[in-house]
Amino acid sequence: MSYHAHQLEALNQSVAELDGRINVSFEFFPPRSEE
Repeated sequence: MSYHAHQLEALNQSVAELDGRINVSFEFFPPRSEE
């Protein structure tokens, strides 16, 4: 159970890091939805 919790925590951290990169990408390259 402890191993699974640690694995889930690492997965959540990876997802949060990826989400942060996506947010930064959208700041530099905003999606073309103005048209």
